[in-house]
Amino acid sequence: MCVHTDKSHLGADGCSWHDSIRSTSTRSRPRHSGMGTLADIASIPSWNPGVVESHLIGDQPSGTGAQRYCNLGGRNYVEESVASSTELAELTMRNDKSNLPFKYADVHFKLEGRGNQTSVDVSLDYTTSKVHRVASVATGR
Repeated sequence: MCVHTDKSHLGADGCSWHDSIRSTSTRSRPRHSGMGTLADIASIPSWNPGVVESHLIGDQPSGTGAQRYCNLGGRNYVEESVASSTELAELTMRNDKSNLPFKYADVHFKLEGRGNQTSVDVSLDYTTSKVHRVASVATGR
């Protein structure tokens, strides 16, 4: 049984939680440089402090369908794939397998260039696993 007081983010099953998080920042580098960094999907530890180590899964290094494994420290990990990408503008990474409490998760990066400045918009669209929400309600966390 799931008990929620705020039903605005409930998944269709009545127990999972659906939400999104968004952040925008500006970097002092041209858009093509920023997109090159994102497109090199195995390089994520160089710019994301939450990733301890990463490597490619399979032979495809970039583009739609490329996959990576990310060690998040401790026993936490995520296997992701490029769900979509457009040259120099957007990239969406899909959580394919993880021990994190996500049933579904996509991270979408959108870059907009303004000379030597680049606006980076990052959004996470996710649904938690049913087990996680039940545990969260039971423990209050």
